[in-house]
Amino acid sequence: MPPLNPEDVRLIERIQQATRGARVLLCTLARRGKALERDQPERAALLLTALRPHPLYKGGRLAFDMLEIEDLMLDGLAVDPLTDSELTRMLSAAAGRGYDLAEVFRRLGSNGRDGDGVPSAGHGEFRSARSDAPAPTDLLPRLRFGPDSMDGDGPPARDGEAPGPELQSSDYLYDLVVLGFLEALGRGVPV
Repeated sequence: MPPLNPEDVRLIERIQQATRGARVLLCTLARRGKALERDQPERAALLLTALRPHPLYKGGRLAFDMLEIEDLMLDGLAVDPLTDSELTRMLSAAAGRGYDLAEVFRRLGSNGRDGDGVPSAGHGEFRSARSDAPAPTDLLPRLRFGPDSMDGDGPPARDGEAPGPELQSSDYLYDLVVLGFLEALGRGVPV
């Protein structure tokens, strides 16, 4: 086999680091989901029942199974879960990048949709047909994951708690990841 050049070595290292990071995130969410299922089984069942017909749930499950994400999560040494603040930063970064698309979907899917908002010809921008209409950012709340206050005034963080239940090969990890994500989302969206 020919030797790798230094750029290839750096690229492979970055891919491996991102893969490890994804594993930590998925395992953290699955542990939180398993704890939710253990502590509030009726709530967990209700959440999953409500989501199962949704196309994103179905598509995620298909991708999860086809890509054999369970193997990624369970193979190797156990990982320390993310702290609340680490999870908040990671999910907030991902939500920020998907916010524009989510904003358009929410506007188009609202019950009061009257055709005022139409997608512009720009890059995923959303413009109003009326000049006096509020901008979508004024209509929709920004999602925040984690406590309302990061300076200790909010609800107590779980950073000092045990890592949560261990994941087993008999667990259906996709549902646990989804539950963990919903648990994080539910704690972080101000009412």
